[in-house]
Amino acid sequence: MDDFVARVVVERLKRKDAADLIQSPSSDIDVAALQSELAEHRRKLEEIAADYDDDLITKSQMVVRTRRRRAKMDRVKDQLAEMDDGESPLGKVIQADDAKAAWEELTLGEKRIGLRTIFSITVLPVGKGSRLKIEDRVNFEPVEATVN
Repeated sequence: MDDFVARVVVERLKRKDAADLIQSPSSDIDVAALQSELAEHRRKLEEIAADYDDDLITKSQMVVRTRRRRAKMDRVKDQLAEMDDGESPLGKVIQADDAKAAWEELTLGEKRIGLRTIFSITVLPVGKGSRLKIEDRVNFEPVEATVN
């Protein structure tokens, strides 16, 4: 069941609007725009690697372009980090290039806090007779954000 819950949570946190789950209601940061910008930077990094692989740029050009692109990505990640009030460990997962690996690095306590932030999870009893698959016994209800 833990693996199933982790898969659902990671998929939810990979969506473009994931940062809205932990965003302070008073924040003026356009999270969707920043996440879009971050995705564009990742695409550009892949493009730089492909250009080098296709011998369109030299190694030194690739290194310079990659360094500049990563600096831009870091600035965007810093802006995204500002909207995380420090209470949610999910910010690490949302900003990570590999959300699954970032989720796995969280402690059990951080995972529990994060889960309570975004979902109310109900596990239905196994019952008698034929057994339902775990996917059919676990319900995920989104937690409504509270406005102060």
